[in-house]
Order: sequence, then C-alpha cells, then structure tokens
Amino acid sequence: MFRRRQILGVPALMAAAQRLRDRIEAGPHAGYTGISLTSKGVSVYWKGSAPSGIKALVRGEKTASLHSARYSRTELRKAEKEAMAYISAADGPVYGVRVPADGSGLIAQTSSPISTATVNRFRTRALDTSSVKIRMEVAPAPKPSWRQDD
Repeated sequence: MFRRRQILGVPALMAAAQRLRDRIEAGPHAGYTGISLTSKGVSVYWKGSAPSGIKALVRGEKTASLHSARYSRTELRKAEKEAMAYISAADGPVYGVRVPADGSGLIAQTSSPISTATVNRFRTRALDTSSVKIRMEVAPAPKPSWRQDD
C-alpha cells in the first residue's frame, strides 16, 4: 500500500508557535527574543543560553528549533520606544520601526532609499542610549485612513 508522507500545514505550525509563545511568555525570561514561522517549522530565538526548561519545551514541539539571538526582546522593545519617540519629534525620512523576531536588531522603515551616512545619523540620534543595531527597509509609508474612506 502506498503511504503519503504527511506534511504539516501552516495551521499546525501556528498552533505549535502559539503553544510555545503562551508557555514562554507566562514566565519572566530575560533572554527571550521572539518566535517565527519558517518553511521548515517554528523558530524560537533566545539571547544567551536558554534555561533547561525552555530547551525541553522547544524539544517537545517536533517542528520547533531554538536559535541564538543578538538582542533580547526587552532590549529591542526599549530601543524601539526610543526610536519611535525620536521619529515622532523629528521630521525625517524614517516613518516607523519594527522589531524582527530573530533578535538581530531594529528595522527602521523609510519610503525611499537613504544613504549610509543618513542611516548612521538616524541611529546615533534615535538610539543615543542603546547599543542595538539598526538597518533600513524601504517600504511604502502607511496612508492615514478616514472614516469617510468606507
């Protein structure tokens, strides 16, 4: 008899990611960075050495794997807050910041390409008390919506 290899779909991966997120975020874990879905499964990102309980939790989900992160979620959220405060006070090419799940740093969003010097100036001014790295991403700026747009 021919057997088909069962392939996990996106709903199963999302359920695994949600279970992990619920359990991890229920406790105070300083090294936790984030969780993302990939084509191969669920990736959990951690700064430093993950506690044994977290390692066991990730091993318990067959589709999950643990990866090293440069920054913790706490560090990234603090830097994001600083950057957004600067963006709202300054008139510049950056309109937003996002925090990637992999903990690699912040991603500043701009609607057109900008020079490396401008990126460096932005980082120096927006993150003056943080060591978090920042890179730029060109993406369309969000358009304000109005009730009359319905």
